[in-house]
Amino acid sequence: DSFRPNDLVFARGLLAFFNALSAVGAYSLARRLATPLAGAFAILFFVVSPAFPSGASRLYADAVTGCLMVWSVRLFVEGGRGAVVGGLAAGTAMLIRVQLLPWVPLALAGLTGIAWLIKVEPQTRRRIRLGWAGLLAPLLLFALLTHYGLENRSDSAPKHNLPRYHYYAYG
Repeated sequence: DSFRPNDLVFARGLLAFFNALSAVGAYSLARRLATPLAGAFAILFFVVSPAFPSGASRLYADAVTGCLMVWSVRLFVEGGRGAVVGGLAAGTAMLIRVQLLPWVPLALAGLTGIAWLIKVEPQTRRRIRLGWAGLLAPLLLFALLTHYGLENRSDSAPKHNLPRYHYYAYG
């Protein structure tokens, strides 16, 4: 809205762009993990999914969040710097949609623990560490903003107005 105030067509077009970028990410991920045919099925499933038309038409940031999450996984699969950028993208998605906190980091921590218990290969362990390195920056930013910027600066602010206390649909 700050780029083009009250221009709903522009906003919907921008969200549709992120939605299309999510579809490309789903294709790319499926193709990387399997075959080009798997990529085609990923696109097909994406297009028939109820999230596709709603992500393209509603004025919620879900299209951006979904795009960041899909590409975070795609980049993580690449390893190296891609894993760090993937972690950063996942953390940024959680900053946009705070309802994902703390559930996604807790799930990732649980999966990391399982990976260590089953003694995954060293290359995979390195990829997981790099992913966490990228993810921790946005999580630390959120923790600092929540602690210093919101909760402790105004005792008169009701807790139900703070972002981390909002539940889905209230955003």
